[in-house]
Amino acid sequence: MSKYTKEDFVMAKKVLRYLRGTCEYGRFWKNPGSPGLHFTAYADADLGSDKDDRKSISGFVLQINGCTYAYKSHKQRTSHDDTCSTEFIAAAECSVMIVWTHNLCQELKLRRRVSGQPVDDQGDQSNEGQLQNQRCGFEVPQGARSV
Repeated sequence: MSKYTKEDFVMAKKVLRYLRGTCEYGRFWKNPGSPGLHFTAYADADLGSDKDDRKSISGFVLQINGCTYAYKSHKQRTSHDDTCSTEFIAAAECSVMIVWTHNLCQELKLRRRVSGQPVDDQGDQSNEGQLQNQRCGFEVPQGARSV
C-alpha cells in the first residue's frame, strides 16, 4: 500500500483504541516446575454441523505450558459421512502447526518435554451407538472443551 485512504486511518485508529483499552491484558506463561516447555494440542471436528451443505466444522488449539498460542476453527472444504474422516482432517490440520512449532523450537534451540499420547473420547452423542467400537485416535481429552 503506497497510498493510504481515509478508511485505512479509521481502521488504524480502531486498532490503537483497542490496544489502549487492553494494555493490562496479556498472556501469562506458567512456570511448569520442570525444565523445558510442555506443548499440548487439541483437535476436534463436528460431523455435518452445517444443515445446508452438511459440511463439518473442525478446529484445533495449541498451548505452551497451558497458554494458548495458536487456534483455528473453520468449515471443512468437503463433506463426509463418517466421524472418523472429519476427525482425521482436524488432526491433520493440527499436525501441520505441530510440525511448524517443532521446527521453530529446533531452530531456536528450545528444550521441549515430550510426554502424552492421543486420547479418543468419541463423545459424539448423535453417533454414540454406532461408533462404540470404532477408534480414530484424535480427540480432545476427557474434561476438555471442544473448539
